[in-house]
Amino acid sequence: MGDAPAFARQLFRSFDDAELICRAQLNTPVGREVRKVTQRGRHQAVRQAVNATFAELDGPTRVGLAAVSQSLLSLPTWLAMKDYWGLSSPESGEWVAWAVRVLTDAARAHPERLPRKSRQGA
Repeated sequence: MGDAPAFARQLFRSFDDAELICRAQLNTPVGREVRKVTQRGRHQAVRQAVNATFAELDGPTRVGLAAVSQSLLSLPTWLAMKDYWGLSSPESGEWVAWAVRVLTDAARAHPERLPRKSRQGA
């Protein structure tokens, strides 16, 4: 998770470089299918980073942290910040980098404040 802020900056710039393809992935049936196939690998990478960073936390809590992180580091987040808030890709990347850093720092400093048992049966 330590590299997540730098990754956010780079990721959002790369979305800008392929904006038409990114939009097609979200807004066309074929694009959504392609995205669904590649999504598993992205989820796994985020889970691995969270598991390595927060090995002391229980499984459901790590899943929650991974889900929030994945949501922040995503194409839909970039698009919402661009289209609805008028932020450039570098600005969006900086805000997401900040959010990931705050999330990670808070989870380390105050693990007792994290939601617990967030998933049934996990």
